[in-house]
Amino acid sequence: MALAACTGAGAQAAPVHAASALSKSACYLLFLAGSTSAINGGSHQVKRAQVGNACLDRSCWTQTTDANGRTSCAYARGAILTLARYGSAAAAKAAARNSIMKGYARIRVRHAAIAGITTNPSGAGIVAAAGRTTVLFTLGASSDTGSPPPWNVRQEIRSEAASIAGDLRRPGCPASYTRCGGG
Repeated sequence: MALAACTGAGAQAAPVHAASALSKSACYLLFLAGSTSAINGGSHQVKRAQVGNACLDRSCWTQTTDANGRTSCAYARGAILTLARYGSAAAAKAAARNSIMKGYARIRVRHAAIAGITTNPSGAGIVAAAGRTTVLFTLGASSDTGSPPPWNVRQEIRSEAASIAGDLRRPGCPASYTRCGGG
C-alpha cells in the first residue's frame, strides 16, 4: 500500500523536511496503529510532517480568531513517533532501558522487549524496544490559547504501541515502510 493512501480521511501531507526511510515508516506505523484516526476524531484535517527519523501528525479541532484577526488553535490533538535503529536487539533494549530510568514507569507492551510510560492529564508517552528498533511514541492534546485540555490516552497509547512494536518485528521493517504491515 502506498504511503499516500495511508493518510486517512481528511489528512494532508505537509512539506517533507529531511525525511528518512525511518520517518516514512514512522508515518505508516502511526496510520496502521490507528493514531491518525485518534487525533482526527473522524472528521478533522490532519497535518503531517516528517523530520529526521520521526513522523508528526497534528489535528486542530477548534480554532479561534483574536481581535487582530489572527487564527489560533484552541484545541488540538497530536501524535509523534520517532524510530532509531541499533546494531542488535540487546543494544536497542539497553537504549530503551536508559530512557526508562530517566522517569518512565515500566509497563508491559505486547511485542516489545521493554517499555516504559509517562502520563499527564493531556497525554502520554511510551518508550520501547522492539527487535533492533527503539520507539518514542506520544499522543497528546494542546492549545495555543491556554493550558492544554485533558485527553486521557493511557489505554489507547498502550494498544497502539503494541501494534507498532508488532509491526516493527516484521522482517524488513522499518528499513522499508512497505514491509511494516498491512498484510
